[in-house]
Amino acid sequence: GVTNVRDIGGYKSSLVTNGRIRQGLYLRGANLNKITENGKNELLRLGVRTEIDLRDEYMCKGPYVDGIDYYAIPIPSRTEEIRFEQFENEYKQIFNLILNADKSPVYLHCSVGADRTGIVTFILLIVCGVSFDDAARDYLFTNFSTCGARYLESEFQHWWEKLDLFEGESKSEKAKSWLVSKGLTELQVEHIREIFVESYKVKSC
Repeated sequence: GVTNVRDIGGYKSSLVTNGRIRQGLYLRGANLNKITENGKNELLRLGVRTEIDLRDEYMCKGPYVDGIDYYAIPIPSRTEEIRFEQFENEYKQIFNLILNADKSPVYLHCSVGADRTGIVTFILLIVCGVSFDDAARDYLFTNFSTCGARYLESEFQHWWEKLDLFEGESKSEKAKSWLVSKGLTELQVEHIREIFVESYKVKSC
């Protein structure tokens, strides 16, 4: 009963030798309005315990699954032009929940799981050392769903280029600076990396 669902785990990370993103911590997808009983059971079987709903406030009517904590953190639709630069409080809340993904795995979604879901997932993958090609591949998987086509030349390419406005020797460090600009501490970002990247150890900040 839910489209466009996928685990972001399995991609290579440049942060450590033979690094890889852990599976089972973060799933992205579309809204759960029509989730079936089988779908609910499957989310629970996969270990999901936190749902983050990014849709417009009037759409957020959870919880949708007993046993999964529900958090509505609306990022308004039709805000593509300012979504990278603004919504500091919202991104801080979102990534504070992601900080607990090792204890309470996350299902994050907007309406169709493409754009608002896309920017959060993009930042998470890049800060964890995932390459442009793999992050782009994850973004374009939406094209296999019923949600309409997405193209790299649209929002995705803009996110990648706008990261260069932030400090850092690499894209992952620039993504770290982006998260710090939204209110996270450097240590919190390091903890996100430790949770999501196999064999990564927190660096002192």
